[in-house]
Amino acid sequence: MGRLVADFAESAGIDHVIAVDLHSQQVEGFFHIPVENLSAVPAIADTLKSHLEPESVIVSPDAGRVKMASAYASRMGCPVAVLHKERLNGRKTAVSRIVGEVRA
Repeated sequence: MGRLVADFAESAGIDHVIAVDLHSQQVEGFFHIPVENLSAVPAIADTLKSHLEPESVIVSPDAGRVKMASAYASRMGCPVAVLHKERLNGRKTAVSRIVGEVRA
């Protein structure tokens, strides 16, 4: 899908891409034009930090987003947890366990 979007953008005449928090760094490699991947973590984390409860936990929806969840958690002073999911079929998943400092 990333390659398709890159090819479409370039064929449309786009000569520079500015993105915010690409899902994967590898996406940048699909483009033959300059790509700037900006992070919204500082702005969002700093805004949310004052609204958190003391027991708040930042949860990564899967192993692929642990790095981003950790960036938020670090900036916000929260622990991080990760959901481990199992694919039930082509569209459905189920959480099989939660790993991390989750408090009740």
